[in-house]
Amino acid sequence: MAPEMVKVLERLAAPLVPGYVALFDIADFKCRNSHLGHTLGDRDIAAFEGLAQAMLGGGGAWRRVGGGRWCAIVATAQLSILGDIARAYAQETPHRAGWDCWARGQDGTKRHGGEHGRVIVRRALRCGYLTLDDAYDLGARLETLDATVWRLPVNAACTVEGQAWPVPTTRWTCVDGPVPRDLYCPLCRGTEFTWTGGADDCAEGWCLRCGADLDFTFV
Repeated sequence: MAPEMVKVLERLAAPLVPGYVALFDIADFKCRNSHLGHTLGDRDIAAFEGLAQAMLGGGGAWRRVGGGRWCAIVATAQLSILGDIARAYAQETPHRAGWDCWARGQDGTKRHGGEHGRVIVRRALRCGYLTLDDAYDLGARLETLDATVWRLPVNAACTVEGQAWPVPTTRWTCVDGPVPRDLYCPLCRGTEFTWTGGADDCAEGWCLRCGADLDFTFV
């Protein structure tokens, strides 16, 4: 975290100690952006900030510290608000997930194909917190939270104080349900490709069986 942000948070924490420092993290945020698009990813961020303003105050001791992460400092009497925010943020949305492919054969023939299924896309927060007795300890406490928050269960606020949270045996994902991922060429149904480009939500290449140019998108 940038030293400048740590200084800002230290100033916010000073009147609230002894209290707690918390780190909120949107669970599986990168995958949510991939399935729902960056516009809805922006809405995820806005949804958290709306809850934080309502429950912690618009001028409260909380700041965004990363893509889908926020630090909050609360007084001892406010501890229960952390769990309230995590539970209120949870949401489930039906979604059509899978892949599409546009193929162009060597003779110019074009064909579209794809496979899709119905899934539930979930929105959730992880939240870890530690006691904070001195505002100048905030940077070190945040380092501990940053290293641990990804291991925590969703939809709850969990203490990291003296806790050795194990690595989860099953990774939580925002997608609940089978997502078709067996790719094939729409022209010849070949399944072996040479890839020439791509990103999290798309891929480009050509089919080794028929030589068609292929453009895949994943939703």
